Amino acid sequence: MDPEEPIFDIRNLPNEMKYDEQIKLNADHHKDQILWASSDPFVAIIDENGFLKGQHIGTTTISVSWKDKIIEKELTITPYVQGIQEPFVHFGKSIARIKTLMKVKPVEEDFSALYYANLSEHSKYLYYWFNSRNQLFLSGIIFGDHDVKLSKIAHTFFAERYHVMKEKNKRTYYLDSKRNYFIVLDINSEKQLVGFYNPIKEE
Repeated sequence: MDPEEPIFDIRNLPNEMKYDEQIKLNADHHKDQILWASSDPFVAIIDENGFLKGQHIGTTTISVSWKDKIIEKELTITPYVQGIQEPFVHFGKSIARIKTLMKVKPVEEDFSALYYANLSEHSKYLYYWFNSRNQLFLSGIIFGDHDVKLSKIAHTFFAERYHVMKEKNKRTYYLDSKRNYFIVLDINSEKQLVGFYNPIKEE
């Protein structure tokens, strides 16, 4: 081994992290000649100094290179919140099409809405709303009666999976990675905590 070759502690990088965790990776020397990289910045990012931050659930490859030598290690960001089913976001599709995709019977339906049981420790229902042309324009998750604990769980669920955009008027907004839709975490008129999935309309 070249005595001048830096020693990287990427070998000590854990296999898994959470979206809100961060780690400082180091090299013992030649720091100005070392390049750090993440193959998927949506999952995790790492700066030129080896400061690694989880971003969203998924898997990425963390690499460090020096001259012609590259060391890589796979990193998975794992969720805190699991077991909650998300609704389909096929906006514009008909009631019949959404029913086919769901493959189970709704617990309630009419000409403008479908409701499905989404029973988990932290959620109650999935719903789909349709306009007068029988096109899906809004879908969502009803988590349950609002309280501080459930609000924190719902925020974590979305923050692990989506970009957190902003908080405004006690609502939190999230954006999907492909910028096709956004989610609003809010409290409805029945004091239930709800995640509304909205299409991003092209100008």
